[in-house]
Amino acid sequence: MTSTRSGFSPIDIAATTTCALVWGTSWYAITLQLGVVDPIVSLVYRFSLAAAMLFLWCRFRGEPIALSFDQHKAAAGVGLFSFTIDYSLTYFAEAHVVSGIVAVLFATLAFVNLVLFRIVFQERAPRGAWAATAFGIVGVALLSQHEIVNAAANVEVSRGFVMAFAAVVAAAFGNLYARRGEEAGAPLRSSLAWSMAYGVTLLALLALATGRRWTIDIRPAYLISLLYLAVAASRSVFPLPM
Repeated sequence: MTSTRSGFSPIDIAATTTCALVWGTSWYAITLQLGVVDPIVSLVYRFSLAAAMLFLWCRFRGEPIALSFDQHKAAAGVGLFSFTIDYSLTYFAEAHVVSGIVAVLFATLAFVNLVLFRIVFQERAPRGAWAATAFGIVGVALLSQHEIVNAAANVEVSRGFVMAFAAVVAAAFGNLYARRGEEAGAPLRSSLAWSMAYGVTLLALLALATGRRWTIDIRPAYLISLLYLAVAASRSVFPLPM
C-alpha cells in the first residue's frame, strides 16, 4: 500500500507558527536590552546562555557534540558572520531606528541569499523565487517609505538603515557557511551550539579589545528579555525530536 503525504501536519503548522511568533517578537525584546548594558556585552550573555543550553540538550539527547575540522570551520564562519557581525549590527541599528523597520528590512535577506548562493554555489533559483523576493523588496520599500524619506535628512536614521542592511548581508554570508556545514555532514544542533560558542568568543574578545564595560541590568524587563532571547529567540525553541 502506498500513501502520498499532502499539505502540512499539525506539527509543521505548530512549528511554523511558533517560529513566526518568537522571531517576530524578538525584535521588540532586543529594544529592552538597550540602555544600561553595552549591546556587545548583552550579546555575550545571550549567546553564552543559548550555547550552554544547547550543548546540554545535545548531551541529554545523546546526540554527537564533536565536529570534524571542516565542520568546525563552517561553524566558525557562522559564528563570525551570523552571531558576531549580524547581531552586533542589528543591536546597534535598533538604537537608531525603530525595531519594526529593522525587522522589515530583514525581508531583503531572501534576495541577498539568492544572489550569494548563485555566485558561490552556482545555484539557479526558480524564476518564481526571484519574483517573490522582488515583490518582497517592493513591500519593504512601501512599508519603510516614511523612514527611507527621513533617512535622507536624518543622519541617525540613515546610519541605522546602513547598519541594518549590513546585518542582512552578514546573515547571508552566515547562511553560506551553514550550507558548508551541511555539505560537511555537521549535526544540526551541535553545529549550531559550536557556532554560538565561536560567536560568543569573538564577541567577548571584541568587548575586551574595545574596553566595553561588563555590567548587568537587574531590572525585570532586561532579565526577562535576556532569558526570552536566549531560550526562545536564539534557539527558536529546541528542535522537536524526529
